[in-house]
Amino acid sequence: MTHVVRTRANVLPVFLALQCLDVLTTLIFLSKGVREGNPLYSWTLPYVHAQWIGLIAVKLLAMLIGYWCYRSGKIETLRMANIGYSAIVAWNLLTIAAASLT
Repeated sequence: MTHVVRTRANVLPVFLALQCLDVLTTLIFLSKGVREGNPLYSWTLPYVHAQWIGLIAVKLLAMLIGYWCYRSGKIETLRMANIGYSAIVAWNLLTIAAASLT
């Protein structure tokens, strides 16, 4: 049986990896014509020439907030965010699969 190592050191890399996965899965489902549900990102769409620009801007903001949480010692907050972003990435993958069936 393996044990999950819960240390302060792995919280930030997991958060950053989930942000990257969110970007990739969001770009894929947007290319399939699925509408974005994030209101902050949706707000940026009319102001950018390409969808990915607004998405990257929003993700950079999220990464800065994540880094601030890490440096401030708010590790439990980052762990909760990791759970939330894991659910978002899973939802994105399900949305891509559903869009592929139609």
